[in-house]
Amino acid sequence: MATAEERLSRLEGAYDHLATKADIANVETQISGLRAEMHRINAANIKWGASFMAGALVVGLGAVTAIVRFLG
Repeated sequence: MATAEERLSRLEGAYDHLATKADIANVETQISGLRAEMHRINAANIKWGASFMAGALVVGLGAVTAIVRFLG
């Protein structure tokens, strides 16, 4: 049977891989940064999408107008 010192040493060694409060705070900071970046990217995508749809609308209306004038 193992001695108390050996058992204690084994238990202390088992906790070396666990996260500390500083590790958790670091991860929370990184998550906050990722959230901010995701919001920024989402806003940029919405701007590009709206611009693309407006451009497609202008081109479509121009094409319809040209066809109506050509056939009309």
